[in-house]
Formats: sequence, C-alpha cells, structure tokens
Amino acid sequence: LVAAGIKVVGCYHPAFIARFDHELPKFRAALQTAKEVLTKEWKAKPGAGTYRVLTTLTEVRELFDTFKRVAPEKGVKAPVAFDTETGSLSPFQTEFPKLLCFSFSQVAGTAAVIPFDHVESPFREGSKDRAGLTKMLCTFFADETIPKVAQNEKFDRQHIFEAIGTAPANVRDSMLLHFVLDERRGTHGLDVLAYQYTGMGGYDKPLENYVKTHKEANPRRGGSYANIPGEILFPYAGMDADVTIRAYAAMRKEKAF
Repeated sequence: LVAAGIKVVGCYHPAFIARFDHELPKFRAALQTAKEVLTKEWKAKPGAGTYRVLTTLTEVRELFDTFKRVAPEKGVKAPVAFDTETGSLSPFQTEFPKLLCFSFSQVAGTAAVIPFDHVESPFREGSKDRAGLTKMLCTFFADETIPKVAQNEKFDRQHIFEAIGTAPANVRDSMLLHFVLDERRGTHGLDVLAYQYTGMGGYDKPLENYVKTHKEANPRRGGSYANIPGEILFPYAGMDADVTIRAYAAMRKEKAF
C-alpha cells in the first residue's frame, strides 16, 4: 500500500472500543487523523535529527555549559534527556567493556554522544582525558538544579553509578510516565513511544539488523553491543536520547497528565 502511494492510518476496531471504552479518545484521534489526511491538513511529525559524537573535553564542557545556559521556563531549567549504551545488562560483568557511551538531548532533533568504554572512544580507561571526563559527568549528574529525563531510569542509574561513582539526581522516568497514561503491557518501550509520539518510528532498525547478522554483537547469542561499530551504535544512542526528550514533552501535553 505504501509503495503504491496509499496512505494508511492505524485505528482500533470498533468492537475493541465497545469492550474497552476508555480507549475511545484514541479511536477519535485516529478518525481525526484520517480526516486530516483526506483534507491534506495532516503534517508528518519530524523524523531523525542531527547527532554529534564528542571526542574532546572542550566539546564536552561546552555541552554541559549549554545545559546550564538554556533560559529557564517558569524558574526551572529545561530538562535534559540522557541514555546509556552498555556492554551487558549487568553493570558488574567483566567480560565486555561496561558503559559504552552516554547520550544527551535537551532540544528535539538534536543529541550529543560521548563515547566512554567503547573501543573507538578517545576516553577509554587509561586515556589522558578519562579523569577529566569522569569529573564533568559526575558534576552534571549530581546537579539537582538540572531536571533530567531517562527511559527506564533504574537501568541507567545502576550502570552510571558503577561507572563513575555518582547516581543521577532530579530524574523523571519517561517509561513510568507513560505507564500512568496507558497501563497496557507492551506499550511502554522506547521503540513503541517513537511511533506514538515522534516521526522516528523504526529508528532502531539499522542496529537491530546488524545485531541479527553478527553473532558477536547479539547479547542473546553470547555477544555484546560492545562489538557494534561506532558508526552504527553512536547514532542509535543519539536517537535514543532524542526520542526520549520528544516523547516526554508530548506526554506532558496529554490531557490525562
């Protein structure tokens, strides 16, 4: 259908709404979208943005300074989404590099990625800038004046604390926020939120395709994300943070919130 130029609008079946009438607002929203498509009023949500990989302490310092300089809204600084890519689900394993990279986004459509333990990182353990980077990361995460957002924050918290000895302060969890808005199982993953709240649905496909065809990069087959090239892993990490900040902002505008 799509290849033929036919637009498709997903919608709940009316029989489903008859059984679960609390989903009626979403049914109405789908009909409204269909109407906008037919009248050519519909506009696609923005897709992937611009993502930078930082390789010097100067770039990292400028990034964190930017988070402090953004004009406060109602006396509160703009939130910063962060994410981590790790070598394993466990922060205590020693087989693979532990925390591969950090990613940050404060403005939709942009993100910065800081390689950490990844083999392509200039900040790996033993490098001359490792201590300087760790200090800046600790300062940022400990700063209670900067509101932060993360998807499934408890996972990142464990890995960050193990890596740098500081736990993130003043954090909102976008996954828990969505759980408040929609209790259904299977709807809270970042890949699902990307389809629901952004124009970036399917952003994880390049990484997933690489993992499927490279056993050494597949955690389910004894591999690790540590074996994914930076040219694939780092953009994916940036998009994780970008989707998080976009979804968080969109959920905050929902009537149920």
